[in-house]
Amino acid sequence: MLSVARSAVVGGFADEEGVLHLDFADGSSIDVPTDRDFEAWTIAGGDGLLLTSLPGGALATWGFGASAVSDEQDPHKKT
Repeated sequence: MLSVARSAVVGGFADEEGVLHLDFADGSSIDVPTDRDFEAWTIAGGDGLLLTSLPGGALATWGFGASAVSDEQDPHKKT
């Protein structure tokens, strides 16, 4: 993991099961699997973009206009 600490991300995607795949400039790559009980990963970008792998692998996105998860699925919603 430490070898990619100073390498730029050159590509990546989250698949339909919520697994994050990242490719780095030095040729390294990493896959971040989902977790049944916890948010496995979160990526924050410009303009309020936020992508999160929810428990069980569902994906939530913010910053594309409206949230892509319903209120019932949103783990950050205050009740």
